[in-house]
Amino acid sequence: MEDELEAIHQALTETGLYVDEGMRKHVSDEEIAQIEANLAEVDAPVHVIAVTLEPKDVWAGSPEELVTRLHDAYGDEGHYFVASHVFDEHFRLTHREYDVPTGDRTERLAWIVDNDTSDVGATLVDLTGILAEGTLAERYEEWSAQVSARSAEMRAEREAEDSGLSPVVTVGGGLLLLVVLWVLVRKAFARRTVQQGAFVLPASAVDRIRDARDRSLQQRARADLLALGEAIDAEEIAEGDDRSAWQSALDHYEAADKILSADPGILDVVGVIVLAGRGHDALAAARSGKPHVPSKPCFLNPLHGAASGNHAVTSGSATITAPLCRACQKALERGSTPEVLDVLEDGKPVHYFESSAEPWASTGYGALETDLVRRLQGGR
Repeated sequence: MEDELEAIHQALTETGLYVDEGMRKHVSDEEIAQIEANLAEVDAPVHVIAVTLEPKDVWAGSPEELVTRLHDAYGDEGHYFVASHVFDEHFRLTHREYDVPTGDRTERLAWIVDNDTSDVGATLVDLTGILAEGTLAERYEEWSAQVSARSAEMRAEREAEDSGLSPVVTVGGGLLLLVVLWVLVRKAFARRTVQQGAFVLPASAVDRIRDARDRSLQQRARADLLALGEAIDAEEIAEGDDRSAWQSALDHYEAADKILSADPGILDVVGVIVLAGRGHDALAAARSGKPHVPSKPCFLNPLHGAASGNHAVTSGSATITAPLCRACQKALERGSTPEVLDVLEDGKPVHYFESSAEPWASTGYGALETDLVRRLQGGR
């Protein structure tokens, strides 16, 4: 570990870029030269690392662990961008920052350029080129407009689905296939049991549906957090505003931003959506001069929004009374299966509240324990 840390640090000190042997086939010599030239034009400290990771290596397959140990060993400040492969699969871009100026938005580069992660070298050239050219603000505006438009489309699709109407989707985005297959698999997947003779989708189709759902939720989380950040930036504390509610809005934004910047799992992504929604509620409370009282989401699926009442819920041998949305209450009252938020754990689908994901499982995303920020700040 010490030898590899020293090699990475030396390369970063000399050129700002480290590319290990496993990534050389993904980043050409020409791209390396361009990345280094771009970094030479950047005033702020930016460190770019391209590595191949494995679950059993000294970093446990975690780019965050690599950067943490690198910073602990040498203490270099600035932005760290890590492009990493695990077993040479589709790569991901991770960002960490240390001692950067307040208001520095360089971390948003990991969002802007992470739209097409099939070409490592081209992505890193694009990332460093934006910094060298000083076009981050322009690129961010373009990206945020695209995300906002996509978020509006997804909201319209969800509203159409909730009302029983067929959503209008584009074939180019792959959404038509997603909607058709999702309608077929939704109830079967939620129940996790299939009666003999029932139609069963192939595992590959279920995987594609789940992947598409996860990508859609990630886009929504980024859009929701972006909207909250812009709303906070646009407001000023006025006489009569409730300062505790303002602080609550900031706390929710910071908690959500920290999660989204740390390569979150899908249940963490849902947590970002919940936190962003609560942040907007806190802003509204601040403007009206009232303290922020977080609403309770639907326990079975926080993506359903605020609960409208309590209902008995049975899971295994346990029964609790939990806040539920009206749709879930109706489903239970007529003996049908509500749409529960499920996740894969050890290769098997489980309800999120039966998973090991914290603090989401034990708090019900705030349905059972409302102070999510405190739980996040106190560690998971």
